[in-house]
Amino acid sequence: LWVSGRRSPVHLSTAFPLERSAFDRQIHTESTLIFQISCLKSLTHSVMARDIEEMTEDENHRGAQGDCRITVIFDAFERLNEFRVDDWFVREFCRASGSTLKIILGRESLKWDQYDPIWQIHIDHYPALSNLKPNDALEYLNRRNVGDSDLKNYLIELTDGFPYHLRLAADLCQSILETKGREPGKDDFATAGKNANLGDALLSLILRQLSADEQDATLLLSIPRWFTVDILEMLVAEPASTLRLFQTLTRYSFCEKIPDKVNTYSIRKEARKFLRERARQLKHWLLWNKKMKDFHGQARNEITNLAEMIYHSFIIEPYDAV
Repeated sequence: LWVSGRRSPVHLSTAFPLERSAFDRQIHTESTLIFQISCLKSLTHSVMARDIEEMTEDENHRGAQGDCRITVIFDAFERLNEFRVDDWFVREFCRASGSTLKIILGRESLKWDQYDPIWQIHIDHYPALSNLKPNDALEYLNRRNVGDSDLKNYLIELTDGFPYHLRLAADLCQSILETKGREPGKDDFATAGKNANLGDALLSLILRQLSADEQDATLLLSIPRWFTVDILEMLVAEPASTLRLFQTLTRYSFCEKIPDKVNTYSIRKEARKFLRERARQLKHWLLWNKKMKDFHGQARNEITNLAEMIYHSFIIEPYDAV
């Protein structure tokens, strides 16, 4: 096991005396492997920080005038919290690479000062991004081919320029055009405007435009925390329709592509709560979770699959899961 740095690799190895029994050697090997993984975990951030610091010493990385600063951007930082991942390695990376500017984008503010008060003087907090201005919201609706001027103005006012709601509204317009063969109008959004939770109301209207099997598949996709076409194929009643359903549903704004994972998506947090409450009322709720548990159990050597197997195990029977 080794981590490659710019100066030299960090090698971790072990050996044991030949006279040990096979059982002793196995125990020693496994315990040493755990130790090595722990070492890797503690070294990775420092190796990355060292590489970045070396790059700052190179004038070629400081722009044409040599006065630019290397900036490291962390986007969608809330994902760590959603998946219960401790962000300690990011903190330590930031601590060890003082020559760079770090920009962290997320839905929650950083609370690193609870680990070390020194962070209070090293972190500048900026307010959350505001909703889209009317002109920007109008440009977005134009890009989504929403044609009626009165409808566009109505949707901008209805959503107050909130990006997710605006995307759902545009999704609904497109769905009405495709399924009913007519241009959408303000009347199609009448019930949404009366609902206290606009996101849930728009999502409910979108579901009404979907075919029966598309509605069922949408509820099924709210059961796992992330999904692929293979997961959808396992859950749906008609596997032959899997690819069509996958391609249709993942284009909607309530689905998000997971970075760095091939053809892997998740239902947005807001939408998943609404859809999952509906799925929970169905009689096969526990059966679908068992299918998910078994699916991930087949690949539980991978940490991500092991985590999902445990997650669905707790839904089926918490006592047995423990």
